[in-house]
Amino acid sequence: MTDADYLRKIRDERKIKKAVVIGGGLIGIETCEALNLAGIEITLIELLPQLLTFLDKHMARLVEKYVKTKANVILQNGVASFLGENGKLTAVKLQDGTEIPCDLAVVAIGVTPNTKLAKEAGLTLGNAGGIVVDEYMQTSDPDIYAVGDCIQIPNLITHQPVHAPYGDLANLQGRVAGENVIAGNVAKFPGTIQTGICKVFDYGLGSTGLSEQNALKMGFTDIETVVNASLDKPGFMQGNLLITKLIVDKQSGLILGAQVLGPGDVSKQVAIWAMAIKGRLTVNDMVNADLPYAPPFSLAIDHSIATAHIMQNKLKGFFTGISAEQFKEKLKEKAPLVLLDVRNPDEFEVMRLGVGERLIPLGQLRKRLEELPEDKNTEIITWCKISLRGYEAALILQGNGYTNVKVLEGGIMAWPWVREK
Repeated sequence: MTDADYLRKIRDERKIKKAVVIGGGLIGIETCEALNLAGIEITLIELLPQLLTFLDKHMARLVEKYVKTKANVILQNGVASFLGENGKLTAVKLQDGTEIPCDLAVVAIGVTPNTKLAKEAGLTLGNAGGIVVDEYMQTSDPDIYAVGDCIQIPNLITHQPVHAPYGDLANLQGRVAGENVIAGNVAKFPGTIQTGICKVFDYGLGSTGLSEQNALKMGFTDIETVVNASLDKPGFMQGNLLITKLIVDKQSGLILGAQVLGPGDVSKQVAIWAMAIKGRLTVNDMVNADLPYAPPFSLAIDHSIATAHIMQNKLKGFFTGISAEQFKEKLKEKAPLVLLDVRNPDEFEVMRLGVGERLIPLGQLRKRLEELPEDKNTEIITWCKISLRGYEAALILQGNGYTNVKVLEGGIMAWPWVREK
């Protein structure tokens, strides 16, 4: 019986009450959803400090925050042993000694290429762990072609070999290899920008290109990032939230990567950014992108274009943002800050960060400037639900002489930690 069949059997029998999933990658997250749909109480264990290590920390924390509404999540702790009686699992013991009672444990700790046959055939293996192939999918033996999860291919941004076990790439590579076997080496597979998407309970999650941490690791030292939170279509069309992190080269504006999360149409956004990266488009190319618009499908300015607008404003110096992580560090350091929530009082009562902010609604800001410090160099951080009004507030403050105003990128909706409300 395969693992998938066994999980279906568990779902149908409804005998398992508690499960532990080991591994916070794509397979682990998808397993959690399957078990959750079966009504099973889940504990997710990840040895590393974050889930989904291909994401930047901010986006991974947003995923963690959401997953915690469905499962117990334990990070930076590994499995020491499995406990049981009479051949039946009763608990998982962690490295710190914690014992988690369970009826089922699923080990979902990733995929490694199966290169046993390749080694026996004398094929060249690469540093990324896969079989080395050229653009024709041809191995070091000209009579052998290889595709799929067992090979390594070039990343089109870094030009470094990577292991990219994606089903769509395997199919594309298979077509190239098949054509070349039949007609000679006439078709090429250029490489990958490592685009992926998965379902995280009721959220979509996708990424394409480089994360910020990988861009820095690969030598892209002069980069800029921005986080945008907005709906995928108008509210009157039941629009849903999207949160996007965009990574670009600061000097050229070349788009290097994007990560998208939320209950909105994540697939569309990731596809847009994937084609932009593959086409080597810049931020300036994207700000006037001619995308289809109608209220049932999109905002008049699509979420992706709005993200490009924010990035362009940041690159031109019209917008000074502060990420959630940077803001959190300032709070830890107890830096002298003025924290300004510019939403309306009814919104503030329903939802707020609770980090010492004061409420001055945007419409009242010009009349209440006397409530702010006289020192115009005082650092002020503004926000609202998604920080659109926060940006407007920053412009008002700058117009009145304040020189050190920052906007919390993504606003309250992109805050990855627990809020007061």
